[in-house]
Amino acid sequence: MPRKARRSYSATDKVAILRHHLLDHVPVSDICDQHQIQPTLFYRWQRQFFENGTAAFSSPSSRPDVSPLGAENAAPDICPRGPRLLARVLPGGGATASRRGP
Repeated sequence: MPRKARRSYSATDKVAILRHHLLDHVPVSDICDQHQIQPTLFYRWQRQFFENGTAAFSSPSSRPDVSPLGAENAAPDICPRGPRLLARVLPGGGATASRRGP
């Protein structure tokens, strides 16, 4: 039996799929059935998303510069647009109220 051709999902597609679970509380099994992906792939995307989420809260001066030539050689699980993608997922565009101590 021939193998199915692999599909590739853009970063935007992956975030939309994760968002469907995280914000709409759709079960992972339903999402995986709908998009025809394995649950292990879903959980890998989720782990990568949360591991790179700290970039959303770092100051612009501490973020590494990504040149157009260097972006194609970057590791596949690192997304230079992470802060913008995280802002799309979080309610209110990623803006959070600052907390002050008592």
